[in-house]
Amino acid sequence: PFAIGAHPMSEWAFLMVAVSASVDAHTGYDFSLLDKVSSLWGGSIHHDKHHQNPRTNFQPFFTWFDEFHGTTFIGPEGKDKSL
Repeated sequence: PFAIGAHPMSEWAFLMVAVSASVDAHTGYDFSLLDKVSSLWGGSIHHDKHHQNPRTNFQPFFTWFDEFHGTTFIGPEGKDKSL
């Protein structure tokens, strides 16, 4: 946002959302409500599978990117609940 000349408050809001989403994806805890409301949001469980199998589940937030590129990893336990 700073590079495109965004207002400082817009930049602050963007950074707060981006950092919060990143922390949510890397905590290892399933705290997020977004993955329960929308199938497009991956959350920590989807992203944890990326750390188990690094060539898959690149998108912790927008899982449709993984679906589109064929990089979704379901795992041995069956269906990924974040999809």
